[in-house]
Amino acid sequence: GLNSSLNSVDSSVSNCDATDSDCLESAAFAASYSPKIMGSIVAYQVLDYLANDGWNADGTINRNGDGPCTANCRPYSDITGYEPEYDDLDKWQPLEWSDEKGFFYRYNHVVPHIGFTAVTKFTSRDTLRDRSSPNPNYDYDEETQLVVERLKDLATNDTKKMLVELFDDKIAVSFAVYLALDQLLGWSYEEGVRYLAGF
Repeated sequence: GLNSSLNSVDSSVSNCDATDSDCLESAAFAASYSPKIMGSIVAYQVLDYLANDGWNADGTINRNGDGPCTANCRPYSDITGYEPEYDDLDKWQPLEWSDEKGFFYRYNHVVPHIGFTAVTKFTSRDTLRDRSSPNPNYDYDEETQLVVERLKDLATNDTKKMLVELFDDKIAVSFAVYLALDQLLGWSYEEGVRYLAGF
């Protein structure tokens, strides 16, 4: 079997703060930069990042984000205390779904809330907040007619129907892109993993 010591972070690493590069460097140097220590350092920093990145991946932060969750803790749960204002149609509203048989459901979030610890990497929050675009002045009657004509074309074009079905499955599309790039570029295992991990 597997060596169970590989399932835990080395104690010389866990005695350091995950952000203390001097301490981690000392632990690596003391172990002659062995793969076990280097792997422990990477794992320790990744685990620390995941615990503090704001996604609440382990569900330990409560609904209002001001303390630990004590009951009904769910991974990636919202920590903002957000409640939609259903009577104000100028604000975001959760989508309502129905099975057309009497069951109604409101989607709270499409993706988890990233919390308040995230930082922007390429632009400032002020720049994001102050962005605006000109009014496109859509002709909604014309746009509606275009939608009807596209649907009419789709109803009689099997190739387009198949393309819609294919591109509606985002996982299948991303896997097809991965396979095409892998075949074109001849990726190593590590390059393929980096692509799948989003680097």
